[in-house]
Amino acid sequence: MSDQENKGSVIHNINDMDQFAQFLSSSGFFMMDPLLSHFYDNYMGINKGCSCGKKKKIEATKAIYMRMDDIAFGTKQAMRASLEVNEVNIKDGETLITSF
Repeated sequence: MSDQENKGSVIHNINDMDQFAQFLSSSGFFMMDPLLSHFYDNYMGINKGCSCGKKKKIEATKAIYMRMDDIAFGTKQAMRASLEVNEVNIKDGETLITSF
């Protein structure tokens, strides 16, 4: 995760689903929104059980991660406020998923 300043505003970048899961875990935001909870539960289950299904678990979790634009507006505002930034960018590598 990184913060950068751009024309007087602070932007926080989350670059992949591992960073996003770490943020949710440390902040507790996974409890605030059904989509975040669904993502976090799936993410935490990736390494549980038989490793034969790990690839499918990762794919299913990534599919949820790619829907982060659907986070509730109020949750987005709370996340931005907790990070004390003007903008949060959620990315998958170089691909921007959502910005709020």
